[in-house]
Amino acid sequence: MELAAILKKSSVLSKFQIGAATKQQNPIMHRRDRFVTGVHLQIEAIEAELANRPYIRTGVRKDKESGVLIERSLRFKKWWSKDGNRYVVMLRYGASALFAEAIIASSIEDVITVLNGVVEAAKSGDLDAQLSSLNRSKKGQKAVTVKAGK
Repeated sequence: MELAAILKKSSVLSKFQIGAATKQQNPIMHRRDRFVTGVHLQIEAIEAELANRPYIRTGVRKDKESGVLIERSLRFKKWWSKDGNRYVVMLRYGASALFAEAIIASSIEDVITVLNGVVEAAKSGDLDAQLSSLNRSKKGQKAVTVKAGK
């Protein structure tokens, strides 16, 4: 049955209109949302570390042969490391570092505070220029420099 027929029959849905479904995706918002999701994963990993339990990120894949959904562990790279008596936090977008510099925190609890501040900065658009400037070229492609002829 088509959507139009269902809308006509339903007393609740009959007041709505049908339109073409188009996907409007703003690349800046997409990068921002992906970055914020990554920061939240880092916060979850820190909270797991504070609770003395391992953090294992899982995903679901479909088996090619049987078609059964299989849960498996996914790679996870921490953005923070301990350097003596302080913590060093490198902000990343995917595999790329956003900045050459790192943020220094005095304790693991301060790393959570730093990451929460980074989320607020990202949501307000403060990191949009840096997120947009990353080279997101396809794997295996090399940059080509073209010189103007004489």
